[in-house]
Amino acid sequence: MVKLVEVMGRGAGWIAASSALAAGEGFETPDLIYLPEIPFSLEQIIHDARAVMARKQQALIVISEGIKTADGKFVIESHLSAGPTDAFGHVQLGGVGDFLTGVLREEVCKKVRFNNFGSFQRCALHFASKTDSDEAYLAGQMAVRYALEGHSGKMVAFDCTRNPYKCNIKLVELDKVANLEKLIPRSWINAAGNHVNEECLDYLRPLVEGEVAPMVVNGIPRFTRFKKNLIPKKLDKTLVK
Repeated sequence: MVKLVEVMGRGAGWIAASSALAAGEGFETPDLIYLPEIPFSLEQIIHDARAVMARKQQALIVISEGIKTADGKFVIESHLSAGPTDAFGHVQLGGVGDFLTGVLREEVCKKVRFNNFGSFQRCALHFASKTDSDEAYLAGQMAVRYALEGHSGKMVAFDCTRNPYKCNIKLVELDKVANLEKLIPRSWINAAGNHVNEECLDYLRPLVEGEVAPMVVNGIPRFTRFKKNLIPKKLDKTLVK
């Protein structure tokens, strides 16, 4: 069997790369990972998948939705009609996994199973890391403080160190981050362009540490619901002390 998983990632493959963190934890680890940072070809994925199947009779493949051909076109644009666009004029992606499922079924193995996690990648709180949750809270807290100080046209950003891991807050101009992406360094991707190396995993591991225990009532998740109260024009600065 070939199992194919499509995850979010238009121009940067951080989510796909993170799937490699399962290695050594008792989970099935991706055999092949394809990122937007590396030119993608149908010939390569067919060759790679055949090699894995010959070795172990099954393959788990993870792809970013934004994988591109050597000429810079999204695979989904090259082989299927373009979809609607977002506020930046980007074609809204989706469907590359369905397309590749058909290719792999014809060229590699008749039994191909495909999964696209969709919006669950954004809202699965039961798998949120404590690091991520704490930093999200910190970003909102600091955004309010900076706003009260009169800052505008800027974004709260993280400047994190490793060994030990520490998250520092900084402000950056919006025009330096809007419509831009932080790419995975080429040196963090293997020579074949179909997986990531230990340096990449060392960067990612601190981001998934810790667990968040969501509130559950009678077996059902309970989420916070905010009241829509109007905010006075002049905020009391003691609110954020």
